[in-house]
Amino acid sequence: MTVLATSIFDWKGPDFLGLYAVAFFFALAWSVWRRFRANKKFAHPDALQVELTDPYDMAFLAGGTSRCSQVAVVKLLKVGSVEWVKTKILKESRLVAKGQAYPDFHEIERTLFSSILGYGKKGMPLASVSQLVATRVSGIESKLAKLGLRPTSSEGSGRVCFIALPMLVLVLVGLVKVAVGVSRDKPVLFLCLMIGVTLLACIGVTVARKKLTSEGEEVLARLRDRASSYGNGSNHLPGTMCSVALLGISGMAYDESLAGLDTTLKKEISQMGNSSSSSGCGSSGCSSGCGSGCGGCGGD
Repeated sequence: MTVLATSIFDWKGPDFLGLYAVAFFFALAWSVWRRFRANKKFAHPDALQVELTDPYDMAFLAGGTSRCSQVAVVKLLKVGSVEWVKTKILKESRLVAKGQAYPDFHEIERTLFSSILGYGKKGMPLASVSQLVATRVSGIESKLAKLGLRPTSSEGSGRVCFIALPMLVLVLVGLVKVAVGVSRDKPVLFLCLMIGVTLLACIGVTVARKKLTSEGEEVLARLRDRASSYGNGSNHLPGTMCSVALLGISGMAYDESLAGLDTTLKKEISQMGNSSSSSGCGSSGCSSGCGSGCGGCGGD
């Protein structure tokens, strides 16, 4: 094996480039196949039968931590627990505690409200919400993973390495040949360009990977189809939360009481967590309220 490897690195430039080109297409196809295999690994045979009713489960499935943050902020604004203010000097959006926390608040809502309360009259920066919410979504992430709808973050990271391995090995081989060529004063420009193309393809294959399993995508599509049945002008809190969870800021259009919110606030809520992507609407309240009171929301 050592002799074979050494002989390959001793090949002349054109011959090695030809071999590298063939190996590139092979590694690319292999990585794509490994991506498909990785997605199937996290699926569950009964995943398509899953019916989500908690808006935070839906939110994390649809948009991760940032969507959960949107749901929490909209909820606290709607029930009057907090109000939005914009500082005149820094022009920074802040959330100020105005009302109270309710017994049926979801854990995320209780944590967020307590933090806002701790900021006092100056209020909590809206930009800090996602970072706080991120500390309370691990249970949701694990639940969805067990249901076969998506891998956890740690599993997703391992999946990236699994997918990229064939192309990374090819890059390593190319870099060794570059080192050999440089040591022998041989031109290596074309090989460096091919290595660059390999890295770009590697990034493309891994970034384009699906965050959800195929079953998770089907469940989400089914939930979004039902979201359109909530009805315009409905002020029903569970329905509003589920609409925002599935559709993002556009889901606020289904609630007349939220239609008049400042456009700046709406814009900032829609961008929440994207630096680059209810009385009774907690884990127990929305299980019943959202299943029967907002057109199904995954509960039918």
